[in-house]
Amino acid sequence: MGILGFGAEFESDDWVRRVLADGKQLCLPRVSRATQQLDVYRVSDLDRQIEIGSYGIREPIPALCELADLAEIDFILLPGVAFGRDGSRLGYGGGFYDKLIARLPHQPVLVAAAFALQLVEGIPQEATDRKVDWLITENETIHCAAGSERT
Repeated sequence: MGILGFGAEFESDDWVRRVLADGKQLCLPRVSRATQQLDVYRVSDLDRQIEIGSYGIREPIPALCELADLAEIDFILLPGVAFGRDGSRLGYGGGFYDKLIARLPHQPVLVAAAFALQLVEGIPQEATDRKVDWLITENETIHCAAGSERT
């Protein structure tokens, strides 16, 4: 599952387009206004199946995309405001991604792409927060401790 960069986030469009060019399945999230959770859709055409949705974020158009089977998601690229080297992640405050990950029947690989200036110490964590396995910046790739904490 990917994301389409928003605001000052890491630009993910090239990565998303590469996923499609490589013939892989691309799943993108959309905030459901009815449930206030993320729904995940399969997207095959970024030019025709994407619109500006909730919070000004580019999202799949439900009428043009198929809902994804959450059991098939084995990788999630996560957004965030700040990240710790231990895999901690500070999002935008809605808990949308943590709630989505909790709904999955398995634990996919969690990756965040960020700028080095987003690396900080002491990110507050709650019991429902999910840490990332890998953090990729323009300077380095960090294998976080999150993977070793899983059961």
